[in-house]
Amino acid sequence: MKTITLFIASFLLLALMPLHAQDIFKAISTGDIEKVKSIISETPEMINAKNEKMGLTVVEMAFMVELQKKKLEIAPYLIEKGAKFDVNKKGRMGYTPLDMAIVYGYYDAVEYLINHL
Repeated sequence: MKTITLFIASFLLLALMPLHAQDIFKAISTGDIEKVKSIISETPEMINAKNEKMGLTVVEMAFMVELQKKKLEIAPYLIEKGAKFDVNKKGRMGYTPLDMAIVYGYYDAVEYLINHL
């Protein structure tokens, strides 16, 4: 069920975005760190790309995807490269990334997020 929900959310996110921003969100949704690195290298302004209709930045999307997969790789990379990120920002469901890390039982992510408060 989580996979289906993630797929639908990713599809909607991509359908509502300008074409030039779709590539980075697609790379994030598939966990393609090398593609994300390539896009950021070629178009640095994509580091803070946001889908206004969905209300997600690239780093927020990365956390959403990676917390479910229990693998933090893209989100820390984006933060390291300068992505703006508010660890206390609540998403549409009213949860912060820290809340979600706790819900998913991903304690390495909990530690990472606490260190970025």
